[in-house]
Amino acid sequence: MRKEVALVQKKIDAVNKELKPLGDTCQKKASFQKSERSRRRKR
Repeated sequence: MRKEVALVQKKIDAVNKELKPLGDTCQKKASFQKSERSRRRKR
């Protein structure tokens, strides 16, 4: 049972490692869009 849990945790860690750059990219894009909207309102 412990080996199975360790195996699943290892797979989860691998997937999270792959998804982290994607999440960072989405955050940057959302942040950029928010700043663009506020900049347009000031004009």
